[in-house]
Amino acid sequence: MSTAAHTFYTRLNDFLTHCAFVLWAIAAVYFYQERLYSDSAFYLGKVIHYEQFWVELSRYVLVFSQWLPLLCVKLGASMKVVLLAYSLGHVLFFYAMYWVGRYCWGSPMMGWFLVGSQTIGLTQGFATPMFELYYTAAFLGWWMVLLYQKETTTKALIGLGVLAAWVTLNYMLCMWLLGGMLVLHRLRVGWTTNWPPVWATVLGMGGAFVLKQALTHHSYEEAKMDYFVNNLLTRSYTWTDYWRPLLDIYWQHYTMLSGLAVFTVLAYGYQRRYGTAAGYVLWILVTQYIVALTYPHIAHSRYQEQCYFIAVMAILLPLLLDVVPQWQRRTQTGFGALLFGMVVIGLGHIEQEMDFFTQRVAYLHRLIAAGRDQGAHKLIIEERHLPPFMHGPSFTFSVESMLLSALTPGAATVHLIRDTEWADGRNAQTLQDSTLYLSTFRSFYDRPDSLYHHQSASKRYFNFPPAPYRPARGRYSSPDSLAVLKDSLHLTADLAPVYPAGSSTRLWVTLHNPRPQGLGAAPLHFSYHWWTEEGELVQWDHGWTALEVDVPPQGQHAQPMILTFPAQPGDYRLQLDLIGENGPGWLHHPTRLPVRLE
Repeated sequence: MSTAAHTFYTRLNDFLTHCAFVLWAIAAVYFYQERLYSDSAFYLGKVIHYEQFWVELSRYVLVFSQWLPLLCVKLGASMKVVLLAYSLGHVLFFYAMYWVGRYCWGSPMMGWFLVGSQTIGLTQGFATPMFELYYTAAFLGWWMVLLYQKETTTKALIGLGVLAAWVTLNYMLCMWLLGGMLVLHRLRVGWTTNWPPVWATVLGMGGAFVLKQALTHHSYEEAKMDYFVNNLLTRSYTWTDYWRPLLDIYWQHYTMLSGLAVFTVLAYGYQRRYGTAAGYVLWILVTQYIVALTYPHIAHSRYQEQCYFIAVMAILLPLLLDVVPQWQRRTQTGFGALLFGMVVIGLGHIEQEMDFFTQRVAYLHRLIAAGRDQGAHKLIIEERHLPPFMHGPSFTFSVESMLLSALTPGAATVHLIRDTEWADGRNAQTLQDSTLYLSTFRSFYDRPDSLYHHQSASKRYFNFPPAPYRPARGRYSSPDSLAVLKDSLHLTADLAPVYPAGSSTRLWVTLHNPRPQGLGAAPLHFSYHWWTEEGELVQWDHGWTALEVDVPPQGQHAQPMILTFPAQPGDYRLQLDLIGENGPGWLHHPTRLPVRLE
């Protein structure tokens, strides 16, 4: 290949890589509120509260996710800027890692490894970018780029040792990945020469392991290890109960990643490295077994993706940093174009999965707005009535509500906790003190920093006067009979002209309460009935959706409910209704809305 052609394909590959990062950054900005789920809200809440880095369980790598939002806090930026900086800072970190790997160490595939692992290997995990293995994986990529350098210099050996120590210290299971990649490297270069990189890596891993056990050992990690060993000794993983459902998970959620694994095996076979191909397959299977020992459940979720991410690394590292770099630059660029297409598809999958988290954010905003309208600063939410799209309330439910509440500068901070948190342990008794609020689920690893005084909250972002906790549903009394309010309460909804028969949709329903008395939501649920145009009943009572909050006097509340249409096409009438459990009965709302199904 001529020098001009080599330069052209190199620049084209770099251009596509930069474009992939730009698309990733756009998604991070667009979904910045959705990316506050679970661990993200916990760590970011601590950073904002204390205005300093927050590291637990030797997860030192997470400072790279905190420096930009912390800088914004120190500069007095608004909460929106802080949250945007957090979400975008995740992408900027990986872009900086790519820049060093590409332009300092000459790795054309480093960028694809980084952006691919975060878009092809994750969907729901996009909502919780503050996970230590995601960040540690970038340094693992650096380590592998140094390992495959043509000349092993003293600086490279020091770098290998330091990086091996760093990734081991932050995530112990990386020792398995380091060991596997060392064997893979030996299979390429031979077993008789160039052993210093191996010793440097082993020394780094060993030193970090000893340091971690001696200085940073924690009961949480001890419990995780006990769980791992218990699964190893007592749990069986049968074809019916585990491996077949696991294949379904990979088929539904890891199709592109599985395709890349098959491609890697074929690539090794094409190079006549049949032993390496067999070892690669065995390595992936053992890695998945290790994953099963740490997370034996079969259910797609954010946490499942975090546990499976080590398998994502086991698939991508050999392909992008061992196989592809051996190809000619034109072939590398063609493969980069393929990966760019996968990244675009992966971002499309992420956008679909984010719909659930978008609904979650909207739900929290509705409760925050209702709390402000009612002059309530601290609300208790009934966990059994949480909408299904909440994906589980997570242990940071309260922190998420505070962060989202602070997006409106100067407005009262509204703090939400679950009734299970209120009833847990000493919480109900302790939180009678109106000067306290619950930051994190108190029984979560028996945290000593779960309760905060109001005066310790950051005055820069939170307007949080002392107040008692009260139920979000129950401030106002509920009627003994809903039917007597049939002419007083009104239900409205905006319907499209036509819907597909047998489908479902998310319908926004508004409850209007023009009365001078408030309406208690505690026993009330939305429901609906289907009628024909001629007035014949098709289906009575189709699914209940809890009324989220009390409706104040002369007020209203809008929220979504899932509406399922009849299977047969035709013209129907939809009757929205209210039902009160344990007594109040049906409202029998008189209005029937026309709906056409095709």
